[in-house]
Amino acid sequence: MPELPVKMTLLFHPPKNFRYDIDNYFKNILDCMTKGRIFSDDSQIVDLRGLKRPKDPKGEGYVNLVMEAY
Repeated sequence: MPELPVKMTLLFHPPKNFRYDIDNYFKNILDCMTKGRIFSDDSQIVDLRGLKRPKDPKGEGYVNLVMEAY
């Protein structure tokens, strides 16, 4: 598992139109990625961005994740 610095962008597609705080989603997602061994520690993230996107037309909600070497 490489320990390189990474840049990460999360695109949040909610299941329905409602107001939500985007910052509340970061910790849960990053903790899951660490436990899933995507990276060794979330301290490797040096650039973290989140964007609210249009709601999921299927009503399920999902997150697109773009991770790049920094």
